[in-house]
Amino acid sequence: WRIHLDPTLNKKEKDHQREYWMTKSANNGFAEAMFKVGRNHLGRRNMTGANYWFRKAIAENDPDAYYQVGHLLLLGLLNPTLEMGEDLREISIQREALVLFENAAKWGSSPFAGAHFAMYNLGVAWLYGYAGLKRNPKIAVKWFQKSGLPEGLMAMSLYKNSTGHKKAAKILKNRAINYGFGNRPSRDQGLFGLHSAWPKGPPEW
Repeated sequence: WRIHLDPTLNKKEKDHQREYWMTKSANNGFAEAMFKVGRNHLGRRNMTGANYWFRKAIAENDPDAYYQVGHLLLLGLLNPTLEMGEDLREISIQREALVLFENAAKWGSSPFAGAHFAMYNLGVAWLYGYAGLKRNPKIAVKWFQKSGLPEGLMAMSLYKNSTGHKKAAKILKNRAINYGFGNRPSRDQGLFGLHSAWPKGPPEW
């Protein structure tokens, strides 16, 4: 994956070598390589190839692949596994994405931060009642906290403020700012952002 650091190769050669070695690694069962090969296909907008490798990585419990597929489902770039009637399509997509995010969250940290992004989005789902969930701010706050992200801290701050805990809200807000709140673009990857495409509602900090 770090072949791009070789100064003796031009960009075309680096891209070829990266694809060759990562695909070789993926074919030998390395889940992180499967995810990154999928990302290469995604970069070329080859959704069939991308989905194939992401699903193989999911079979190996790769948290980034879980998050990636859930994110793409909500963006409308992949079809849900179970096709339902048009009137139920949106909720079925949300439910499938929710399950994928729950699985990503189970498996801890990951190179692309998929698990942390998933935890944050679980907080969003519980806060707004997406995917058929009954709104529960208390559960949402637990996921925001577990994510460890500046945006999660800011969401916790807003919750504390709404419940009258002004001092705690201010402390959380300051922590969020100190941890880089507001610098989101530097941590997002193409088609792998923190803010999944839930229905209108969640703030895009």
